[in-house]
Amino acid sequence: MPDAPAIEPLLVDASAAARLCGISRTCWYTLISQGRVPPSIRLGRRRLWLVENLRAWLRAGAPPRERWGAIQDEIGADRRGGVAKPPAGEGNHP
Repeated sequence: MPDAPAIEPLLVDASAAARLCGISRTCWYTLISQGRVPPSIRLGRRRLWLVENLRAWLRAGAPPRERWGAIQDEIGADRRGGVAKPPAGEGNHP
């Protein structure tokens, strides 16, 4: 029986996000502390990033988080592979 095709994850942790971006985990955490990566999603105690959002962020030239938010607003958050921001009161919770 042939193996089922691999399912690509929708969310990745910091190590996988760094690999997707071609950088070390240490560099990834440095970029987080500098506010240079897209916002993460919290699931329980885990901090995860949307793969689709990381790819769109890289296509946009990896802008700082503030600029990335503005770019998403400008493009309607769904064109060019962007990910829509959740409505106020939903999504990223501290």
